[in-house]
Amino acid sequence: MKLDATTLLTNTVYSNYNIRNRFYQCLRRKHKLRIKHHTRTSRIPKDLLIDHRPERINSREEFGHWEGDLMIFKRNVKSNLITLRERKSRYLIAIKNENKTASGTALTLISTVKNVKKAIHSITFDQGMEFQKFEWINDCLNTDVYFCHPASPHEKGAIENVNGVIRVELPRSLNIDLLKQKDVLRITEEINNRPLKCLNYQTPAELFSEHLRYVN
Repeated sequence: MKLDATTLLTNTVYSNYNIRNRFYQCLRRKHKLRIKHHTRTSRIPKDLLIDHRPERINSREEFGHWEGDLMIFKRNVKSNLITLRERKSRYLIAIKNENKTASGTALTLISTVKNVKKAIHSITFDQGMEFQKFEWINDCLNTDVYFCHPASPHEKGAIENVNGVIRVELPRSLNIDLLKQKDVLRITEEINNRPLKCLNYQTPAELFSEHLRYVN
């Protein structure tokens, strides 16, 4: 499997004790130790696993396929961020979410993205408990839902990468209860208006708007 530059840098820094102690702050998340993800038994029907996601989604040849995640912040704070990223345009949506329950997360997501419902053909999540009301999301948005394998965040690399970008402004230690949705919107707009080499130096906002015009 081909590794991107960020993954190669991370593996190099963690490969040696002396290198890690000198350079871990150069990593995007600045963890001194590699965070271990413990494997757990999948609770998701096998036909919803990412193995069954069509190749047209995997290759980014078709617009309207998203990856979703939940960003957690300061301990003992219930609020969090739901993040969604469209795979082809790299367009980002971030939503302040008041709790981590599956019901609350599903309702917040559905109510916020209903205005772009026509541009959501599928969403790929991890297997966190907060996404266990996926049938609600499927029914209300009329979209396909897929899941990564347990403890495999690299399988939705687009959203994991942009979460790292968000962490620059919103570190894990932040008390997100003090943050307004308008503050989140400011950050996402700034990210969506950055030209990207992978988009031939178009911005995600430009490419998303361009594709959106042709969606029925």
